[in-house]
Formats: sequence, structure tokens, C-alpha cells
Amino acid sequence: MGKLITYVEGEQLGNSGLVFIKRLTSKKATFKCHCGELFDTSISDVKMNKSKSCGCHKTKSHYRVNMEYLDIIITSPIMQLFFY
Repeated sequence: MGKLITYVEGEQLGNSGLVFIKRLTSKKATFKCHCGELFDTSISDVKMNKSKSCGCHKTKSHYRVNMEYLDIIITSPIMQLFFY
């Protein structure tokens, strides 16, 4: 088994901007997202850029897509009969 790598609290891992807070197990740790939220995930996922946020990025992207979809529906001429 390989040597356990130690990280310093406040150290930024990977290219995602996630900050290491504390180690929970040999493979998991608590990180601070760029939105300020603390979350637990795999250290290797962060280092390999598989985890890029606490989920806030996905939620914001999903919200933006849904709002664009809603805007398309409401502005279509047929749907305007129902909404206006």
C-alpha cells in the first residue's frame, strides 16, 4: 500500500479551486467549495477534477437551462394564449 499523502488545511487541490479542510479517512476529506459550502468527497476525485464543486455549479447550470427552456415555452405564440 502506498504512503499516505498529507495535506495542509487551506491547501488548494486540483484545478477546481476546492480548499482542503480536514481528512476524514485515508481516502475522504472535507473541502470548502468556492461558494463557501463545506462538503465531503474523495480526495482522488478532487485531484483528478472529477469533483469540481459541492453541487452548487450543477444546480446553477440546471436552473439556467430550465429558465431558458421556460422562456422558450412562454414566448412561443401558441403558449402565449395560455400565459397571457
